[in-house]
Amino acid sequence: MKRFITTVICIGLSFGLPVAALAEDDAKTSTDDIAIYATMNVTQENFAAFEAALGPIIDIVQGEEGTLIYDYLRAGDTVYLYERYEDTAAFMAHLENTGALVGELFAVAEITSVIAMTPIPDELKPVLEKFQATMTAPITSKSD
Repeated sequence: MKRFITTVICIGLSFGLPVAALAEDDAKTSTDDIAIYATMNVTQENFAAFEAALGPIIDIVQGEEGTLIYDYLRAGDTVYLYERYEDTAAFMAHLENTGALVGELFAVAEITSVIAMTPIPDELKPVLEKFQATMTAPITSKSD
């Protein structure tokens, strides 16, 4: 069910549909969680290298307890990433765990957008601003 909801979110965002109410992670959603949605351009000729670079990152993510969702989806040359963390500490742990590996990924993927889907604590804003992330503010939510 979680993967279905994530897929619906990514598809909805791609078409500009209001999907904020779907962006909850079952019973694990809290006011401390961090959710990021990103799009990347990965050309067909770079896709094998992208997948190869992504493999070790996914292996690490599988062992991260505070990582609630970490999904990549593809439509043509566009790759969508939806990631959700239990809290700031989990997000920072993820960055520390995978930081040395993302260079290979970004060598073959052009980040086209990053959107913070939850309010971002001040200490994380500099990290996301490096990617020119759009910081959002909730209008309404059913995540309790």
